[in-house]
Amino acid sequence: MAPLIDATCELGESLDVEGIDAENATWVVVDDGSESGTYEVLFTADEGYRFADDQTTLTVSGELADRDPLLCEEASGSVPLIDPTCELGASVDLEKISGVNATFEVIDDGSESGSYEVEFTALEGFRFAHDLGRSRRP
Repeated sequence: MAPLIDATCELGESLDVEGIDAENATWVVVDDGSESGTYEVLFTADEGYRFADDQTTLTVSGELADRDPLLCEEASGSVPLIDPTCELGASVDLEKISGVNATFEVIDDGSESGSYEVEFTALEGFRFAHDLGRSRRP
């Protein structure tokens, strides 16, 4: 078994090349799995040494797990609206837009079009639990 780096919210499992260790043998990474999802390491016994069953080479391979979304922490966003009055329609309260573990950008504040659009982006290691909705009409 080759040493692996556990999957995270953002990244799948990976081969820990620096953690590979062999006594009385050399090794070469045939495939680190970064593209294929399957790693393969070939070990060659030093002269005078053998692996089990009198083998001079040993291939270690395995599948790498995908990223684990269960490890992601939650991000959220909020776009508060100002209630309409008899003189003005509803509008976005630009000062109170907020993101928790997320950044945001106001694409359209709705002042001209009547519809607003705010794009939220979760920080690394975070994901939104549900769709915030990309645009709405105030």
